[in-house]
Amino acid sequence: MITTRPHLMSRPVDDEPSLRPPGTTRLSRTWPVVIGDGAAFALVGVAAVGLVFETFDWWSDNRAGISAVCAGAGAGAVASLVYGRLEGSAERAARVRLWVWTLVRFFIAFEMMRYGTAKVVGMQFYTRYYFLDTRPADMTPMALAWTFFGRTYGYQAISGVVEICSAALLAFRRTAALGACVLLAAMVNIVLLNFFYDVPIKLFSSIYLVMGLYVLSPDARRFWVFFLGEGPVPPRAYLAVPSGRSTRRALSTFAVVLVLVLPAADIVHKAAQRGVFHTDRLEGAWTVVAVTGGGAGHLPVEGAWDKVYFEKGDYGFVQVGARRVRFDMEFDDAAGSLRLFDFDAPKGATVNDGRSMGGTFSTEGRRLHIDASYEGQPLSVELTRELPGEVSR
Repeated sequence: MITTRPHLMSRPVDDEPSLRPPGTTRLSRTWPVVIGDGAAFALVGVAAVGLVFETFDWWSDNRAGISAVCAGAGAGAVASLVYGRLEGSAERAARVRLWVWTLVRFFIAFEMMRYGTAKVVGMQFYTRYYFLDTRPADMTPMALAWTFFGRTYGYQAISGVVEICSAALLAFRRTAALGACVLLAAMVNIVLLNFFYDVPIKLFSSIYLVMGLYVLSPDARRFWVFFLGEGPVPPRAYLAVPSGRSTRRALSTFAVVLVLVLPAADIVHKAAQRGVFHTDRLEGAWTVVAVTGGGAGHLPVEGAWDKVYFEKGDYGFVQVGARRVRFDMEFDDAAGSLRLFDFDAPKGATVNDGRSMGGTFSTEGRRLHIDASYEGQPLSVELTRELPGEVSR
Protein backbone atom coordinates (compact mmCIF):
# COMPACT_ATOMS: atom_id res chain seq x y z
CA MET A 1 0.00 0.00 0.00
CA ILE A 2 1.32 3.41 -0.93
CA THR A 3 1.28 5.92 1.89
CA THR A 4 0.84 9.63 1.50
CA ARG A 5 2.60 12.48 3.17
CA PRO A 6 1.06 15.91 3.81
CA HIS A 7 3.52 17.90 1.70
CA LEU A 8 2.69 18.24 -1.98
CA MET A 9 6.09 17.39 -3.35
CA SER A 10 6.48 14.12 -1.45
CA ARG A 11 3.30 12.53 -2.87
CA PRO A 12 3.93 9.47 -5.06
CA VAL A 13 2.63 9.71 -8.60
CA ASP A 14 0.39 6.64 -8.05
CA ASP A 15 -1.50 8.55 -5.38
CA GLU A 16 -2.03 11.78 -7.35
CA PRO A 17 -4.66 13.97 -5.66
CA SER A 18 -5.60 15.27 -9.12
CA LEU A 19 -6.77 11.75 -10.06
CA ARG A 20 -9.04 11.36 -7.03
CA PRO A 21 -12.42 12.98 -6.45
CA PRO A 22 -11.96 16.31 -4.63
CA GLY A 23 -12.56 16.49 -0.92
CA THR A 24 -11.84 12.83 -0.17
CA THR A 25 -8.96 13.56 2.20
CA ARG A 26 -9.11 15.85 5.20
CA LEU A 27 -6.20 18.30 5.51
CA SER A 28 -3.81 17.42 8.30
CA ARG A 29 -1.86 20.36 9.75
CA THR A 30 1.32 19.26 11.55
CA TRP A 31 4.02 21.66 12.69
CA PRO A 32 6.47 20.68 9.92
CA VAL A 33 3.75 21.30 7.35
CA VAL A 34 2.77 24.63 8.92
CA ILE A 35 6.40 25.80 8.97
CA GLY A 36 7.05 24.57 5.44
CA ASP A 37 3.93 26.27 4.07
CA GLY A 38 4.75 29.47 5.92
CA ALA A 39 8.26 29.55 4.46
CA ALA A 40 6.95 28.87 0.96
CA PHE A 41 4.32 31.61 1.15
CA ALA A 42 6.97 33.95 2.59
CA LEU A 43 9.13 33.38 -0.51
CA VAL A 44 6.19 34.37 -2.72
CA GLY A 45 5.86 37.60 -0.72
CA VAL A 46 9.58 38.25 -1.15
CA ALA A 47 9.30 37.56 -4.89
CA ALA A 48 6.55 40.21 -5.15
CA VAL A 49 8.83 42.73 -3.43
CA GLY A 50 11.70 41.73 -5.70
CA LEU A 51 9.67 42.42 -8.83
CA VAL A 52 8.88 45.92 -7.58
CA PHE A 53 12.53 46.67 -6.73
CA GLU A 54 13.77 45.33 -10.06
CA THR A 55 11.11 47.21 -12.04
CA PHE A 56 12.14 50.56 -10.57
CA ASP A 57 15.89 49.73 -10.31
CA TRP A 58 15.91 50.43 -6.58
CA TRP A 59 18.85 49.51 -4.37
CA SER A 60 17.92 46.82 -1.85
CA ASP A 61 21.04 46.56 0.34
CA ASN A 62 19.79 49.20 2.74
CA ARG A 63 17.20 49.63 5.47
CA ALA A 64 14.40 50.23 3.00
CA GLY A 65 15.24 47.07 1.05
CA ILE A 66 15.59 44.89 4.13
CA SER A 67 12.36 46.31 5.59
CA ALA A 68 10.48 45.68 2.33
CA VAL A 69 11.74 42.09 2.10
CA CYS A 70 10.82 41.42 5.73
CA ALA A 71 7.38 42.92 5.16
CA GLY A 72 6.83 40.76 2.07
CA ALA A 73 7.98 37.63 3.89
CA GLY A 74 5.81 38.48 6.90
CA ALA A 75 2.75 39.07 4.72
CA GLY A 76 3.29 35.74 3.00
CA ALA A 77 3.67 33.89 6.30
CA VAL A 78 0.50 35.44 7.70
CA ALA A 79 -1.38 34.57 4.49
CA SER A 80 -0.21 30.98 4.91
CA LEU A 81 -1.57 30.80 8.48
CA VAL A 82 -4.90 32.30 7.46
CA TYR A 83 -5.24 29.97 4.48
CA GLY A 84 -4.31 26.96 6.61
CA ARG A 85 -7.09 27.79 9.06
CA LEU A 86 -9.67 28.14 6.29
CA GLU A 87 -8.66 25.25 4.05
CA GLY A 88 -10.06 21.82 4.84
CA SER A 89 -9.22 19.77 1.74
CA ALA A 90 -5.81 18.15 1.38
CA GLU A 91 -6.22 18.03 -2.41
CA ARG A 92 -6.84 21.75 -2.77
CA ALA A 93 -4.00 22.50 -0.35
CA ALA A 94 -1.70 20.33 -2.48
CA ARG A 95 -2.61 22.29 -5.58
CA VAL A 96 -2.00 25.58 -3.78
CA ARG A 97 1.44 24.35 -2.76
CA LEU A 98 2.12 23.49 -6.38
CA TRP A 99 1.16 27.02 -7.43
CA VAL A 100 3.40 28.51 -4.75
CA TRP A 101 6.32 26.35 -5.88
CA THR A 102 5.62 27.34 -9.50
CA LEU A 103 5.51 31.06 -8.71
CA VAL A 104 8.86 30.90 -6.92
CA ARG A 105 10.64 29.04 -9.73
CA PHE A 106 9.10 31.37 -12.33
CA PHE A 107 10.39 34.36 -10.38
CA ILE A 108 13.93 32.95 -10.29
CA ALA A 109 13.75 32.07 -13.98
CA PHE A 110 12.66 35.64 -14.73
CA GLU A 111 15.57 37.13 -12.78
CA MET A 112 18.16 34.73 -14.17
CA MET A 113 17.01 35.50 -17.71
CA ARG A 114 17.50 39.23 -16.99
CA TYR A 115 20.98 38.83 -15.57
CA GLY A 116 22.04 36.25 -18.14
CA THR A 117 20.88 38.33 -21.09
CA ALA A 118 22.64 41.41 -19.67
CA LYS A 119 25.92 39.47 -19.67
CA VAL A 120 25.44 38.03 -23.15
CA VAL A 121 24.70 41.42 -24.75
CA GLY A 122 27.60 42.98 -22.82
CA MET A 123 25.55 45.40 -20.72
CA GLN A 124 26.46 44.37 -17.18
CA PHE A 125 30.25 44.52 -17.48
CA TYR A 126 30.72 46.91 -20.38
CA THR A 127 33.81 49.12 -20.33
CA ARG A 128 33.86 52.04 -17.90
CA TYR A 129 36.80 54.16 -19.00
CA TYR A 130 37.28 55.89 -15.67
CA PHE A 131 37.75 52.39 -14.17
CA LEU A 132 40.41 51.45 -16.72
CA ASP A 133 42.32 54.64 -16.01
CA THR A 134 42.39 54.10 -12.23
CA ARG A 135 45.09 52.28 -10.30
CA PRO A 136 43.81 48.95 -8.91
CA ALA A 137 44.93 50.08 -5.45
CA ASP A 138 42.62 53.09 -5.72
CA MET A 139 39.57 51.13 -6.91
CA THR A 140 36.67 50.06 -4.78
CA PRO A 141 36.30 46.27 -4.51
CA MET A 142 33.25 46.37 -6.81
CA ALA A 143 35.03 48.50 -9.41
CA LEU A 144 37.95 46.07 -9.40
CA ALA A 145 35.62 43.09 -9.89
CA TRP A 146 33.63 44.81 -12.65
CA THR A 147 36.83 45.76 -14.51
CA PHE A 148 38.10 42.19 -14.23
CA PHE A 149 34.88 40.65 -15.60
CA GLY A 150 34.56 43.29 -18.31
CA ARG A 151 38.12 42.81 -19.55
CA THR A 152 37.10 39.88 -21.76
CA TYR A 153 33.70 39.41 -23.35
CA GLY A 154 34.01 35.62 -23.58
CA TYR A 155 34.05 35.10 -19.82
CA GLN A 156 30.94 37.16 -19.15
CA ALA A 157 29.13 35.68 -22.17
CA ILE A 158 29.66 32.12 -20.92
CA SER A 159 28.50 33.19 -17.44
CA GLY A 160 25.39 34.67 -19.02
CA VAL A 161 24.68 31.51 -21.03
CA VAL A 162 24.83 29.46 -17.82
CA GLU A 163 22.27 31.76 -16.19
CA ILE A 164 20.02 31.70 -19.28
CA CYS A 165 20.17 27.89 -19.34
CA SER A 166 19.16 27.75 -15.67
CA ALA A 167 16.23 30.08 -16.42
CA ALA A 168 15.06 27.97 -19.37
CA LEU A 169 15.25 24.77 -17.33
CA LEU A 170 13.45 26.32 -14.35
CA ALA A 171 10.57 27.41 -16.57
CA PHE A 172 9.44 23.78 -17.00
CA ARG A 173 8.42 21.44 -14.18
CA ARG A 174 10.15 18.36 -15.55
CA THR A 175 13.52 20.15 -15.83
CA ALA A 176 13.16 22.38 -12.76
CA ALA A 177 15.45 20.24 -10.58
CA LEU A 178 18.24 20.34 -13.18
CA GLY A 179 17.71 24.09 -13.59
CA ALA A 180 17.94 24.60 -9.83
CA CYS A 181 21.23 22.64 -9.74
CA VAL A 182 22.68 24.85 -12.50
CA LEU A 183 21.35 27.92 -10.68
CA LEU A 184 22.94 26.94 -7.36
CA ALA A 185 26.31 26.32 -9.02
CA ALA A 186 26.25 29.87 -10.40
CA MET A 187 24.62 31.59 -7.42
CA VAL A 188 27.07 30.32 -4.80
CA ASN A 189 29.89 32.05 -6.68
CA ILE A 190 27.79 35.20 -7.23
CA VAL A 191 26.81 35.47 -3.56
CA LEU A 192 30.44 35.11 -2.46
CA LEU A 193 31.49 37.74 -4.99
CA ASN A 194 28.78 40.16 -3.83
CA PHE A 195 29.74 39.84 -0.17
CA PHE A 196 33.51 39.89 -0.50
CA TYR A 197 33.65 42.57 -3.21
CA ASP A 198 30.93 44.71 -1.64
CA VAL A 199 28.52 44.54 -4.59
CA PRO A 200 25.23 46.14 -3.46
CA ILE A 201 22.94 43.25 -4.39
CA LYS A 202 23.83 40.96 -1.51
CA LEU A 203 20.27 40.70 -0.22
CA PHE A 204 18.53 39.49 -3.35
CA SER A 205 21.39 37.32 -4.59
CA SER A 206 21.17 35.48 -1.25
CA ILE A 207 17.40 35.23 -1.67
CA TYR A 208 17.84 33.71 -5.14
CA LEU A 209 20.14 31.11 -3.59
CA VAL A 210 17.52 30.25 -0.94
CA MET A 211 14.82 30.05 -3.60
CA GLY A 212 16.95 27.66 -5.64
CA LEU A 213 17.22 25.39 -2.61
CA TYR A 214 13.44 25.60 -2.17
CA VAL A 215 12.86 24.56 -5.79
CA LEU A 216 15.06 21.52 -5.10
CA SER A 217 13.28 20.65 -1.85
CA PRO A 218 10.79 18.23 -3.50
CA ASP A 219 13.77 16.10 -4.55
CA ALA A 220 15.62 16.37 -1.24
CA ARG A 221 15.05 12.70 -0.35
CA ARG A 222 16.22 11.56 -3.78
CA PHE A 223 19.42 13.62 -3.50
CA TRP A 224 20.03 12.27 0.00
CA VAL A 225 19.74 8.66 -1.18
CA PHE A 226 21.86 9.30 -4.26
CA PHE A 227 24.77 10.96 -2.44
CA LEU A 228 24.62 9.61 1.11
CA GLY A 229 22.09 6.79 1.31
CA GLU A 230 21.95 3.18 0.22
CA GLY A 231 19.66 1.38 -2.16
CA PRO A 232 17.86 2.59 -5.28
CA VAL A 233 16.98 6.24 -5.70
CA PRO A 234 13.21 6.64 -5.30
CA PRO A 235 11.26 7.80 -8.36
CA ARG A 236 10.49 11.46 -8.73
CA ALA A 237 7.18 12.51 -7.20
CA TYR A 238 5.27 15.59 -8.24
CA LEU A 239 1.68 16.62 -8.79
CA ALA A 240 0.89 16.04 -12.44
CA VAL A 241 -1.22 18.55 -14.31
CA PRO A 242 -4.18 16.77 -15.92
CA SER A 243 -3.70 16.35 -19.66
CA GLY A 244 -6.12 17.28 -22.39
CA ARG A 245 -6.96 20.73 -21.10
CA SER A 246 -6.14 23.23 -23.82
CA THR A 247 -6.85 26.26 -21.63
CA ARG A 248 -4.41 25.10 -18.97
CA ARG A 249 -1.77 24.37 -21.59
CA ALA A 250 -2.26 27.77 -23.22
CA LEU A 251 -1.88 29.51 -19.86
CA SER A 252 1.28 27.52 -19.12
CA THR A 253 2.74 28.42 -22.51
CA PHE A 254 1.90 32.09 -21.97
CA ALA A 255 3.54 32.03 -18.53
CA VAL A 256 6.73 30.46 -19.88
CA VAL A 257 6.93 33.00 -22.70
CA LEU A 258 6.33 35.82 -20.21
CA VAL A 259 9.07 34.56 -17.91
CA LEU A 260 11.69 34.01 -20.62
CA VAL A 261 10.96 36.45 -23.44
CA LEU A 262 9.84 39.56 -21.55
CA PRO A 263 12.97 40.01 -19.38
CA ALA A 264 15.28 39.27 -22.32
CA ALA A 265 13.51 41.84 -24.52
CA ASP A 266 13.62 44.42 -21.72
CA ILE A 267 17.37 44.00 -21.25
CA VAL A 268 18.08 44.22 -24.98
CA HIS A 269 15.99 47.42 -25.14
CA LYS A 270 17.90 48.96 -22.22
CA ALA A 271 21.22 47.95 -23.76
CA ALA A 272 20.26 49.71 -26.99
CA GLN A 273 19.26 52.83 -25.03
CA ARG A 274 22.64 52.90 -23.29
CA GLY A 275 24.54 52.52 -26.56
CA VAL A 276 26.02 49.14 -25.70
CA PHE A 277 25.82 47.93 -29.30
CA HIS A 278 27.89 50.73 -30.80
CA THR A 279 30.75 53.06 -29.94
CA ASP A 280 30.23 56.82 -30.21
CA ARG A 281 32.90 59.24 -31.35
CA LEU A 282 33.15 60.78 -27.91
CA GLU A 283 33.24 57.55 -25.96
CA GLY A 284 36.53 57.03 -24.13
CA ALA A 285 39.14 58.65 -21.89
CA TRP A 286 40.58 61.99 -23.06
CA THR A 287 43.56 63.96 -21.79
CA VAL A 288 42.93 67.71 -21.63
CA VAL A 289 45.51 69.65 -23.63
CA ALA A 290 44.13 73.14 -23.06
CA VAL A 291 41.08 74.97 -21.69
CA THR A 292 40.61 78.53 -22.89
CA GLY A 293 37.94 81.05 -21.98
CA GLY A 294 35.62 80.84 -19.05
CA GLY A 295 37.97 82.44 -16.57
CA ALA A 296 38.07 82.20 -12.80
CA GLY A 297 34.66 81.33 -11.39
CA HIS A 298 33.28 80.64 -14.87
CA LEU A 299 34.09 76.94 -15.31
CA PRO A 300 31.60 74.15 -14.59
CA VAL A 301 34.42 72.43 -12.66
CA GLU A 302 36.95 74.71 -11.03
CA GLY A 303 40.63 73.85 -11.25
CA ALA A 304 43.03 72.58 -13.88
CA TRP A 305 41.26 69.90 -15.92
CA ASP A 306 43.41 66.78 -16.35
CA LYS A 307 41.08 64.38 -18.11
CA VAL A 308 37.52 63.98 -19.35
CA TYR A 309 35.75 60.62 -19.53
CA PHE A 310 32.73 60.09 -21.80
CA GLU A 311 30.91 56.89 -20.84
CA LYS A 312 28.09 54.82 -22.27
CA GLY A 313 24.73 55.83 -20.88
CA ASP A 314 25.12 59.59 -21.48
CA TYR A 315 27.27 60.50 -18.52
CA GLY A 316 30.92 61.18 -17.81
CA PHE A 317 33.52 62.70 -15.49
CA VAL A 318 35.95 65.60 -15.36
CA GLN A 319 39.18 64.72 -13.55
CA VAL A 320 40.83 67.55 -11.61
CA GLY A 321 43.81 66.24 -9.68
CA ALA A 322 42.48 63.55 -7.34
CA ARG A 323 38.93 64.85 -7.67
CA ARG A 324 36.48 63.38 -10.17
CA VAL A 325 33.28 65.32 -10.94
CA ARG A 326 30.38 63.51 -12.60
CA PHE A 327 28.18 65.09 -15.27
CA ASP A 328 25.27 64.07 -17.50
CA MET A 329 25.30 64.78 -21.20
CA GLU A 330 23.23 65.04 -24.35
CA PHE A 331 24.84 64.99 -27.78
CA ASP A 332 24.02 64.50 -31.44
CA ASP A 333 26.84 62.66 -33.17
CA ALA A 334 25.67 63.56 -36.68
CA ALA A 335 25.18 67.27 -35.94
CA GLY A 336 28.23 67.51 -33.68
CA SER A 337 26.26 69.19 -30.87
CA LEU A 338 27.00 68.61 -27.21
CA ARG A 339 25.58 69.65 -23.84
CA LEU A 340 27.07 68.75 -20.45
CA PHE A 341 25.01 69.46 -17.35
CA ASP A 342 24.40 68.63 -13.69
CA PHE A 343 28.06 68.79 -12.70
CA ASP A 344 27.78 67.25 -9.23
CA ALA A 345 24.45 69.07 -8.97
CA PRO A 346 22.82 68.97 -5.54
CA LYS A 347 19.60 67.03 -5.11
CA GLY A 348 16.66 68.87 -6.62
CA ALA A 349 18.75 70.99 -9.00
CA THR A 350 17.56 71.32 -12.60
CA VAL A 351 19.46 71.57 -15.86
CA ASN A 352 18.50 75.26 -16.02
CA ASP A 353 20.32 76.27 -12.86
CA GLY A 354 23.28 77.69 -14.74
CA ARG A 355 25.37 74.52 -14.54
CA SER A 356 24.93 73.62 -18.21
CA MET A 357 27.76 73.73 -20.77
CA GLY A 358 26.56 73.52 -24.38
CA GLY A 359 28.09 73.88 -27.83
CA THR A 360 29.62 71.89 -30.66
CA PHE A 361 32.43 69.37 -31.01
CA SER A 362 34.61 68.00 -33.78
CA THR A 363 37.14 65.19 -33.99
CA GLU A 364 40.24 64.68 -36.11
CA GLY A 365 42.08 61.43 -35.57
CA ARG A 366 42.67 61.18 -31.83
CA ARG A 367 42.02 64.88 -31.25
CA LEU A 368 38.78 66.38 -29.93
CA HIS A 369 37.84 70.06 -30.00
CA ILE A 370 34.87 71.46 -28.05
CA ASP A 371 33.51 74.98 -28.59
CA ALA A 372 30.91 75.76 -25.95
CA SER A 373 29.60 78.39 -23.58
CA TYR A 374 29.07 78.33 -19.84
CA GLU A 375 27.15 81.03 -17.94
CA GLY A 376 27.22 83.12 -21.13
CA GLN A 377 31.02 82.93 -21.40
CA PRO A 378 32.74 81.21 -24.39
CA LEU A 379 34.72 78.13 -23.49
CA SER A 380 37.04 76.03 -25.67
CA VAL A 381 38.55 72.65 -24.73
CA GLU A 382 41.24 70.73 -26.62
CA LEU A 383 41.65 67.01 -25.80
CA THR A 384 43.63 63.96 -26.94
CA ARG A 385 42.20 60.43 -26.82
CA GLU A 386 43.89 57.91 -24.51
CA LEU A 387 41.30 55.12 -24.49
CA PRO A 388 40.11 53.08 -26.27
CA GLY A 389 43.40 52.19 -27.78
CA GLU A 390 45.21 49.05 -26.78
CA VAL A 391 42.36 48.22 -24.39
CA SER A 392 39.71 45.93 -25.88
CA ARG A 393 36.48 44.40 -24.67
